[in-house]
Amino acid sequence: MNLQETVSKLSKKEVSLEFAKEFANTQFGTLTAYLKPKEIKVFVCDLDMIEAISNVNAESISNWDGNEDEAKEFIEVAKQEGSVYSLEGFQNTINNDVNFSESYVFITNNY
Repeated sequence: MNLQETVSKLSKKEVSLEFAKEFANTQFGTLTAYLKPKEIKVFVCDLDMIEAISNVNAESISNWDGNEDEAKEFIEVAKQEGSVYSLEGFQNTINNDVNFSESYVFITNNY
């Protein structure tokens, strides 16, 4: 995401590049707080759990950034009925031979 897209998202409106530059100059603290990286989370749902979510398939998940309605719904289902891992926790789970072949996995820091 570039500066203009970031400031537009933060402002919840489309902004010009000039506005984005001015915002960055005058509101640097706000901008850096907004851009502070979140921990990466891994959301896992069994295939049968996500049947109620429309348009979810492996291809669509690979294109999500976490802002899509389907992604938000997937995250909620994973929180309620599936599994949510830290990246390290997910790695440990895989190393313990847990099988995710019947699951959809979504990895993001945008939740």
